[in-house]
Amino acid sequence: TKGALAKHVLHHYTNRGGVDFILCLGDDRMDEDMFTSVHRYQQEASYRVYQGTEQEVRVFTCTVGRQPSMATYCLYTLDDVNVLLRGLSLQTKRRLRSA
Repeated sequence: TKGALAKHVLHHYTNRGGVDFILCLGDDRMDEDMFTSVHRYQQEASYRVYQGTEQEVRVFTCTVGRQPSMATYCLYTLDDVNVLLRGLSLQTKRRLRSA
């Protein structure tokens, strides 16, 4: 299942220092166990230590075009997803330039 795969990937990265940001998108009922796995990871690892500093694990689960859902957020169309991803890309580029 997608939930088992998400759990496996998160376990892999936890053994290598963890992650500080997760964006999990899904658009059908088969994604619900994935959202649950990601939320469990956030509860168990709300912080990670990176280069001696504690960082909050930020998790955003988002269903696309379908409600209700275990996801915290909802985007209504694929165009909304594209806008979100472009915005994240732009912020990352800005942050890298200022570093």
